[in-house]
Formats: sequence, C-alpha cells, structure tokens
Amino acid sequence: MILVFAMGIAALVAGFNMAVDPYLFFGMPRKPGFNQVKPAVDTHERLMKAYDAPRKLARTVILGSSRTDIGLAPQHAVWSSQYRPVYNLSLAGSGLRSGLLYLRHLVAARPVAEAPRTVVVGLDFEAFLYKPPAPGVAHPVAVRGEVEQRLLVQDDGSANPERAVRRLKDFGAAALSLDAIADSVATIAANRLAGGTDMAPDGHFSEAGFRDTTAADGVAALFAQKNAATTTQFSTPHQVLSDVAGGPIRELQTVRDLLAFAKQHHITVMLAIQPAHASRLNLLTQMGYWPDYERWKRDLTLLVDAERSADTEVTLWDFGGYEQYAREPIPADGDRKTRLAWFWDPVHYTSALGDLMTGRMLAAPGSPDFGVVLTPANLEQRLLQVRENQKLAAPAGT
Repeated sequence: MILVFAMGIAALVAGFNMAVDPYLFFGMPRKPGFNQVKPAVDTHERLMKAYDAPRKLARTVILGSSRTDIGLAPQHAVWSSQYRPVYNLSLAGSGLRSGLLYLRHLVAARPVAEAPRTVVVGLDFEAFLYKPPAPGVAHPVAVRGEVEQRLLVQDDGSANPERAVRRLKDFGAAALSLDAIADSVATIAANRLAGGTDMAPDGHFSEAGFRDTTAADGVAALFAQKNAATTTQFSTPHQVLSDVAGGPIRELQTVRDLLAFAKQHHITVMLAIQPAHASRLNLLTQMGYWPDYERWKRDLTLLVDAERSADTEVTLWDFGGYEQYAREPIPADGDRKTRLAWFWDPVHYTSALGDLMTGRMLAAPGSPDFGVVLTPANLEQRLLQVRENQKLAAPAGT
C-alpha cells in the first residue's frame, strides 16, 4: 500500500514537472500565464540549451558569453530571410570552447540540409587570459563534466558514449527532484507576474534581470560592482595570453578549431570583438593590459587573414573601441532613475547596441558607422584611432 502511494505521488510530481517543463528538457508547449517564461535559465542555461537547441531549425547561430546572450537579439528586424531563423546559443560564463562544443552538438542533431549557414561569434578579450602556470607545472587537463556528457558528439566529432546515461540522469532530475519542483513552482509564479528573467524560444536571454537590478541599485552601483570584480580577478596575479612572453596566444587554437569546423560544414563566420564601456577599457589600461589587448587584436587579424587566404568564409569585426556609445556618461551615485541607452554595466551592452552591431555586420541600410572590419591593411590605423579616441573618454573611477 505504501509503495503504491509513493508511486502515485512520484507520478503526480513527474506529471507536474513535465507539464511545466522549467528546464525545457521535455519540449512541452510554452503557454502564456503558465510556463511561457522560463526563469530557471538563471541557473540552468547550459542544460536548457543542450536539449532545446537541437529541436530548433536555425540558419544563423549566435555564440558567445552572457554579453551576446543578452545583447544580440535573434528577433531583430535586421535579420533578413537569408539569415532566419536565428538561434542564440550563447552561454553565460562560458568561453569559446563551450560555444564550439554546443555548435557541434547542434549541427550533429540536424540533417545536413538544415545545418546553420552563418555563425556570429562574440569574442571577449578577458576569456583569452589565464593565470600564468607555476614553473614546471603543466596546465590542468580539462575534465569532461555534465555539460560535455549531455552533448551528442565529442570534440573530435565522434558519438558521445556518455550521453545516454547523462540523459537518463537529467530526466530524473527534471521530473522528480526537489529542485525541479521548486523551479516549476517558480516558473508558474513568474508567469503570473510581469517581466522577470526568461529565455525566449529563440535562445535569447532577457534583459529583465539587469533592468530590475538597475531599478533597485542604480547604474553607478552596477558599474562599481563589475569594475571592482574585474580588479580583483585580473590585478593579482597579472594574467597572460601565452605561457611565454610574446609566444603564441594559447586560446587562439580554439578559434582555429571553430573556423576549421565551419569550413568543413560550409558555414560563414562573423567574429565580433565585443564592445565595452570606456570605464572598462580604461581599467584594462590601468591594470597594464592594453598592450595585450592590442596584441590580441593583431594576432586575431593575422589568423583571420590567413584563413581567408585558405578560402574560409570569415570576417573579423572590431567593436572594441571608444566610439560615442562606449563614452556614454555614467549617472551619479544614488541615481536610480537614469538609464543608459547602450550599456547595463561595463561589459554587458543593451540589445539596442546589439541591434546596431547586427545591422552593421549585415550591411543593413541606414546602419551607423560603428565597428570596423579588421585586415592587415587597416589594423595599425584602427589601433591608432582607438588610442586617439581614448583621450576623449573620462578616466575610470566608477
């Protein structure tokens, strides 16, 4: 009798969680007022996109960190029929390697005729930095965790033998865990309220979290918190791009791997050096990273030029300068009413700025003169221009 009762309770719990589907594991329809908004994306984005993305036909895929996750909107009108549908496969807190893993996963899930034809990749300078290894100590070997286990293929493109077991574990967690019950209840509650953090059906991470935090704390507080965190993370020890001063930039190998995969699958790649607020760029200068920032752009430019010479369809855009958008004044401390048009904090740009970037990369009529395609011919002039524009920006003090 007790066993029957327990099984009945388990069935009710599983049915409830499956209907609400807070993690998008079951692919249940999203209904307004019930489960359309998915607030669990705040903590479960990698799980959600691992199962949601393969269900979606995407002609264009966006890769990157939380900056592209929030800033580049697939629903923006500038995406013409040539590029639609668009899916934002960005992952908060991730680097390019994770993006490549998820892209391989998405491509493996679809017939060849339905593979994406364009990939837009946001590049974060800080993601290429790492703490210098101690003398005689090798770099730690990457360990396959839950993220890698739930993807269809491994790094080399072969079938992932761990996926079946991982999928079974994820089923149990999504259907029967206490966390799933709590997130299902939170999902229903969020759908009864206006706004809130969400992941749209096209993978776009909503700006609601930043909007709410800005309203509560003010813009200046967000900038101060982010810049303080940056100082803590990157000041001591000074991080590096390569093991040996002036040596090959280690993380550029992932860029090469991405471009090789794209070439193999006839995918056009748009690489975008992401914009940052002037206060962030000034902070990098103060911490001694500006030479590395320019070196990173130089090496990216040379890599892309070599790939283009080998018939890889790739373009490198530089939005990482001191244009007017980056010089937007920060409101005074305590001001909770003023909003910035282009930035939420020093590195997370608004979807309004992301729309301008998208229009520029797609050569949409009326797009502003924002962003530069980097080539060996114009690289040094661009770097000089950024240095000159730096003089127009107020010192970082927030």
